[in-house]
Amino acid sequence: MQHILLFGRGSLEQCGILWLALLAIAIWKHTHVTIQMPIYDSFAYYLKAHNFWEAVRIWQWFNPLDIEPTARPPGTILMSYPLGFDSDPRGFYFRSVYFHNCMLFLSVLI
Repeated sequence: MQHILLFGRGSLEQCGILWLALLAIAIWKHTHVTIQMPIYDSFAYYLKAHNFWEAVRIWQWFNPLDIEPTARPPGTILMSYPLGFDSDPRGFYFRSVYFHNCMLFLSVLI
């Protein structure tokens, strides 16, 4: 307990941010060497985002809750492809791993 008091709260947060930065570099390097397309469960996230952004691209009026596959909630689009769809899945792989680590870090801070 005393080691926490020696460093102070600010330096622990800085160590956590440094950890997130190093983790981001490692995950980015690892995900960008793969050529594997999404399969099984991850393909459903990939397909949901593709269908959503395709409907946006053609200016089709749609309900985001009804986009196929309906087993996936529309919030998964924000994690998988928040700024538009890209057929290259490597960014999707990065966000799929890194997003959860960021949420873990924020939960520890709270």
